[in-house]
Amino acid sequence: MEIDKHQSSFLKGIAILLMLYHHLFAFPDRVIVIDLTLTNSAVESYIASFGKICVYMFLFLTGYGFSRVGKATTVYFRNKIFGFYKSYWLVFILFLIFNAFLNSNLNLSFDGLLFLNFLGLRADYNTEWWFIEPYIFIVMCMPLIVQLKNKPLLLSFISLSFFGISILLMKFDFSTWEFNIQLALFLQPLVVIGFIAGRGFKNIARFFHDYRLYLIVTGLIVLPFVAKPLGGLLLIPYTPLFIFIIISSYSIIPSGVRYAVSFFGQHSMYMWLTHTFFCYYFFQGFIYSFEYNSVIYAVLILLSLTTSYVISVIYKYTLGLTLNRG
Repeated sequence: MEIDKHQSSFLKGIAILLMLYHHLFAFPDRVIVIDLTLTNSAVESYIASFGKICVYMFLFLTGYGFSRVGKATTVYFRNKIFGFYKSYWLVFILFLIFNAFLNSNLNLSFDGLLFLNFLGLRADYNTEWWFIEPYIFIVMCMPLIVQLKNKPLLLSFISLSFFGISILLMKFDFSTWEFNIQLALFLQPLVVIGFIAGRGFKNIARFFHDYRLYLIVTGLIVLPFVAKPLGGLLLIPYTPLFIFIIISSYSIIPSGVRYAVSFFGQHSMYMWLTHTFFCYYFFQGFIYSFEYNSVIYAVLILLSLTTSYVISVIYKYTLGLTLNRG
């Protein structure tokens, strides 16, 4: 499976759009201003539930991207982690400043809870930041994955072993930190699958080429059945197939659509970090005040994209300038 940088941005765009729809309409208990169980159609509810595949897509693309790095050293991955933290910390600080004007009840003292959230080890201020700790843990493990880059069978065996351990650990009641490590072990096969796919092994490439039509048809047939069963467990093997279907269809998608979706993909990180502030925490009444779900969705996309653009500019003229001077 070959994914160029334009297709990667397009896939990230689809993933972030699915994420926004997922968080808007898949959790009626989080929305207090309207009853989503009454406003969502069956199709809308399914799409919202299926939207959880966004996380799986981002992880697959993470592994695929790292497989294409020429010198994937420990220093490289350390810089990747630090680079992510800089963007996260900027959003975190802006959130604290903004929240201070809207919610005087927030404890802004520099205590242990604030520090743990600052490091991404907890997600008390925005529950959708839960992904940060598993992501950091997985990237920290990437040097070990790279060491096995020419041994896909051994790498797969180790990955499946840790996946099996994560399934067994689901029986226990863990703290937030321990739960996120268990979640990282559960999700890491997506990174490994993406990494192996990106290595371009001939037998894998031949498989996708020879069974292209069968894979596409199979993916479309099972699509209605993979969203809810087993808590999304089926999405792990389905995600590479879903991505393959998108890539196979990429050339027939109108160029304007490809450009627009890719643009969202380029802003996917800040859109992820900020969109739930609008739909859950600060402006839920405004977001859900629009009568139609399509309009609600469009409004959240616009607000999240605009916020991402503003934060990107702030980053460029603060942290970006500092780094350039260094």
